[in-house]
Amino acid sequence: MPRVIDVQPEHAVLWQHALDLAYPLHRVLDVHLHRRLQAEPILDSTTLSPYTGGMSHHWSLPRPYRRTGREVPCVICGSLVYRPSWWIRNGWRTVCSLKCQSAVRSKPRIGLFDRWNRRSAYIFGLLCSDGHVSQQGALSFTSLDVDLAQFVARCLGDRASINVYDRSPFRPAYKVHFWSRPTVEHLITLGLTPRKSLTLTWPDIPLPQAWDFLRGILDGDGTVDKARRIAFCTASSRFLDGLKGFLRDNGFAPRIRQGQRCWHLWLTVSESHRLASYLYAGRVPFALARKRDRLR
Repeated sequence: MPRVIDVQPEHAVLWQHALDLAYPLHRVLDVHLHRRLQAEPILDSTTLSPYTGGMSHHWSLPRPYRRTGREVPCVICGSLVYRPSWWIRNGWRTVCSLKCQSAVRSKPRIGLFDRWNRRSAYIFGLLCSDGHVSQQGALSFTSLDVDLAQFVARCLGDRASINVYDRSPFRPAYKVHFWSRPTVEHLITLGLTPRKSLTLTWPDIPLPQAWDFLRGILDGDGTVDKARRIAFCTASSRFLDGLKGFLRDNGFAPRIRQGQRCWHLWLTVSESHRLASYLYAGRVPFALARKRDRLR
């Protein structure tokens, strides 16, 4: 791709007929731009993208040349930040940093995780397996099962949204988004931290609801093979120790194998069926049908 200074001055006259003749615009340079390049050497390293059609080549130049907007105050802290004219015309809110952006997007704290019950423990298990939180207050959950994503969105409230990501030729993925800084801060105190893959620990959940939490882990990062054996996969050694200790305290004998990127914990067929009797006891709020049916 040629640089702006590589365009010869004699080509500047082509700018008047560039749109009519459909010339590549990276070969066109008007006289005013050429004079500015001669006056300001700082623009010498600018590359002029080969835009064609009706798009002006001015958009490929740095801000000092195409600066058409003005500085507007941040809606949170009042700091002045530059925004282009089209941003101002659309009336969009202006924020100066990720901290201010999270303050604008953040919703009030939800009471789902204030006390442990079957629903909150199950949702927390799903978030510990396939969820993600950030310091700015973003909470997300990704799943290949649309019914599971819809259930999580309903539990988080009306302000949660679901986006569909096409992964052709594979199955589409469904991602739940929710912004609430107070809720995320509460989840961090419970053990769901940002970048949790290597730092996740076994949470302090009472035994009646601990089975629902484990069912959430199973529906997220767990598998049920064709032999009807339950297996869990985790990259956190501390979470592996907590899961192993929890199962041994309840009469199970888990087996562990270390893979290339994570540890695999699995149970025998008989123990998998006995564990399923705990996971699906009573009226569960939700469970993945394809895994539950395989354990019957």
